[in-house]
Amino acid sequence: MINKIIILNIIIIGLLIKKTFQERIEINYNYNNITSFQYYKDFVYLYNNDSIVSKEEILKYTDIYHTGYYCKNNICVHTDDNEYFRHFIEFPDNNEHIKLYIATTFPYEHVKEGNYFNKYCSTRYKDIRCCVSVQCEYDSQCLSNKCMNNHCIFNDNNPIEHCDSIYSYNQFLDRRTSYIHCGKPYLDSCENNDECSSKKCAENKVCLMQLDGPSDSEGLIMKVYVGSAMFVIIIITIICLVVKCRYEEFKKKQVRY
Repeated sequence: MINKIIILNIIIIGLLIKKTFQERIEINYNYNNITSFQYYKDFVYLYNNDSIVSKEEILKYTDIYHTGYYCKNNICVHTDDNEYFRHFIEFPDNNEHIKLYIATTFPYEHVKEGNYFNKYCSTRYKDIRCCVSVQCEYDSQCLSNKCMNNHCIFNDNNPIEHCDSIYSYNQFLDRRTSYIHCGKPYLDSCENNDECSSKKCAENKVCLMQLDGPSDSEGLIMKVYVGSAMFVIIIITIICLVVKCRYEEFKKKQVRY
């Protein structure tokens, strides 16, 4: 009886190990079929007709953090992040029909030299390894309206406009502020900070991401400064009191003699 139980346990453990290491099913999507994926919203910045916002509107926004927008024809789509996680975006065309675009765009030099990723995979879905290709066939599929070697590249004749929340923190006043700045997106070429939506132009003349925002550690330095100052004040106060007491004792002794 014991042997049967041992054998049964071995079989169960074997099945669990097999299931754990079993290869996931890999499914591949691209521009033509991404919207047929059950979780396509994880890969597409969705255009919401009920919350249309213009560039003039978002430029008035303050005190919002870790967020961004893509703008086209004065219509801006909220990206819910500032790290370019999703690879596609929706915008209305001239006939108010929603059109899908490839948002992931590369510099011409990267595509020419093969220095890019053209496939992004995720294993966040149970038993599924989902891979998404950002390859294009036509210019019209790209947000930049320029497809080269099956990849969307930046186009000076049709520049992509991205907007970031620019964050700043005053540690002395313990105050957070932000405003919206629009310009070129991540990886596009630049000459100065103002050209980039992130207001960060790297030394190699490429726009960087704007990753700044509130954090739990913020204010810690100021608290350390305040704490240190209070400690110093307390020590100085104690020293002054001790000196005063000693001085008063000294004066009393002088009066006696």
